[in-house]
Amino acid sequence: MAAVGRGDVETAGDLTKHALADPVAQLSAARRGYILRTQMHTAGIRADTGFALRLAHTASDCFATAHMRLETSRTLVDVTQICLDAGDITEVNGLLDDAHDLALHCGSQRLLDQIGHLRRRLDDLTADTDTDADTHLTDRELQVARLARIGMRSKDIAGQLFVSVRTVDTHLSRIYRKLGISTRTELARTNIGVDDNPADQRSTRISHRLSSGADWRKDEASERLESRMPAFSDRSPGRRANNR
Repeated sequence: MAAVGRGDVETAGDLTKHALADPVAQLSAARRGYILRTQMHTAGIRADTGFALRLAHTASDCFATAHMRLETSRTLVDVTQICLDAGDITEVNGLLDDAHDLALHCGSQRLLDQIGHLRRRLDDLTADTDTDADTHLTDRELQVARLARIGMRSKDIAGQLFVSVRTVDTHLSRIYRKLGISTRTELARTNIGVDDNPADQRSTRISHRLSSGADWRKDEASERLESRMPAFSDRSPGRRANNR
């Protein structure tokens, strides 16, 4: 990571590739996650956003295997920064949703502040292009808005989405601010979330992970991450154990 900080992309790349390819080293899932995150930053410096995203998802899976929620959130925050710097906002909403829920669960105000800053950057990037109110809400916010507008209480929404009441109320606060309203009655008068949107299913990925206890790798979040893994991630000890 020091090489990345110095801007020495070539050295950073060589060191991380050597560490991953070393047949003697028995890398833990956590160690592999740190190495992959360094490669992610290297890809970001090279403006290879697509590769940075793939590495971020793989690193997140490694940290999830190690039950390191804070590092998972930090990885998602870092790759969001890379995407925004490159002007690529395709996956940013989902990344920020997942990062926010993990940071909130861990009680990391520093990460929550970073996520808030990145959301404002995203709002600035999309302000001139979005005309439909729905497009200003993230997938998670749309899902919460849909349930709230039909009269569900925060406690019931939290139970259905496998998140805390505090998380639901945080989403509602952002929804109200974005829509320029202040009550559920006003929300019920909008047409937000009237149409079913399959993309909303993505919003429960991290929620299921947080609610599933010790076995994170059996939830939808891990399945999504596994589908994006580069081939070298199959060498991780955690994955070999699961494949037996």
